[in-house]
Amino acid sequence: MSTTVKVILGFVAAGVLFVVALVVFVFNVTAGVVDAGDAFMKKLQAKDYPGAISMCTPALQTELGGAEGLQKGVEGSNLTPTDWSFSSRSINNGTGKVEGTLTSSDGRSHPVRLVMESENDTWKITGVSISAE
Repeated sequence: MSTTVKVILGFVAAGVLFVVALVVFVFNVTAGVVDAGDAFMKKLQAKDYPGAISMCTPALQTELGGAEGLQKGVEGSNLTPTDWSFSSRSINNGTGKVEGTLTSSDGRSHPVRLVMESENDTWKITGVSISAE
């Protein structure tokens, strides 16, 4: 094998390793927002509305009308999750976001977005968007 081919293969290998390291880094950095999003969705799935609302900031708790308001919004729109996946995750200037798809108890798919802020090393939900379409 010629020296040129070895050098090219070396650069390709280094590039692949860099991309893998970057992906691992991004997934590790954003794991907290995904974990918080999963925990929130599990509480909605279990109909643990007091538990779900406790994961929200006080401002969002008020906006949603507390646990009762959250329950009315979720159950009244047939949005109780049976399954979900987050296909996008990010953290920018202390604001975390996960986006993906929720499958509701009636079998329909809905876009879902959770926005969060870190408060004392805990991600608190600041915004919830589940499209009822």
